[in-house]
Amino acid sequence: APKNIALNMQAVASSWRPGSPVATGVNNGDVEHTYGVHTNIEDNPWVRIDLGAVVPVHEVRVFNRGDGYESEILPLVLQLSDDGEEFSDVGERTELFTRDRPWITKLEGKSGRYVRIYMPKEGYIALSEIEVY
Repeated sequence: APKNIALNMQAVASSWRPGSPVATGVNNGDVEHTYGVHTNIEDNPWVRIDLGAVVPVHEVRVFNRGDGYESEILPLVLQLSDDGEEFSDVGERTELFTRDRPWITKLEGKSGRYVRIYMPKEGYIALSEIEVY
């Protein structure tokens, strides 16, 4: 089986909603029933995972929160970066996805060290899990 290279790697978010899990809940290997990360409402919120080195990325799976409100986090943009500063858009999601039917993006080995989920508007991000293969 393919290995989830994001598992337990450093995860950070643009902000933290008090009372919610810290950002590392988004890549702890558990597809939570509620959410593993939750930002505040802000302009252009994001969640970023550091893969530790520039590596080929073949697939990213994003699992939405499981406690409702799934459509509130759309649209989202999937981005890759080698340095954590300059990001390239490699996917976009405007249609509903869920905890049980994740957003899966095939990247055919595009490389990057950082995987970021970004909202290009005011809002918040609340996700259960992000997996990278």
